Formats: sequence, structure tokens, C-alpha cells
Amino acid sequence: MILGAEEQKSKEYKQKCLTGKFPSLETQDGNLFESAAIARYLARLNPDSKLAGIGAHESSQIDQWIDFIKSSVFAHAFPIFKGTFGFDKVDADSYNNALKEVKSAI
Repeated sequence: MILGAEEQKSKEYKQKCLTGKFPSLETQDGNLFESAAIARYLARLNPDSKLAGIGAHESSQIDQWIDFIKSSVFAHAFPIFKGTFGFDKVDADSYNNALKEVKSAI
């Protein structure tokens, strides 16, 4: 389900997701938030799929790359997205610095 800003602020949503963060996922075992946690959960649903890795080491390698992308790429990508897709005006220095950081990380 795609939620609008008003729905995210609603009392019902905050009861389901205590942080009020989006995205969130309702499961029969409880609710999850944060896209990486949801992706990990979905990958682990079918142990035969191997999406979450085989064994502790491989699983940790997957986790390290998810965390790397979140901290080293996504952290700098927002000004690029804003400027490229016209969500907001971005000054050239902010855009170029963000692009430099993303290129350096990758």
C-alpha cells in the first residue's frame, strides 16, 4: 500500500509503526520499518532461495554492502536526485560535491 503524507501522520499508522517512518511492512509476527530491514526480511522468508546468503559469512557480506550503500552512496545522493529530477533547486556546488562523493564511494 502506498501512503500519502496525511496517512503517515495518522494515529493508526503510528500505532503500527512507532517511529512513523516509511516504508514499513506489516507481517504476521509484527511490523518492520527501514527499507534495508524489510529487504533482508523478504530475502530470508524462503531459506532455499539463498537471497540472504549461505552461512554467516556470506550473509554478513550482503549486509556490509547494503550498509555501505546506505552510508556512503545514499547519504550523498539526495542533492543529485533533487537536481536531476527537478524536485527542488540545487546549487551547482552542492550538486557537484554530492556527485564527487558518490563517484568516489563507487
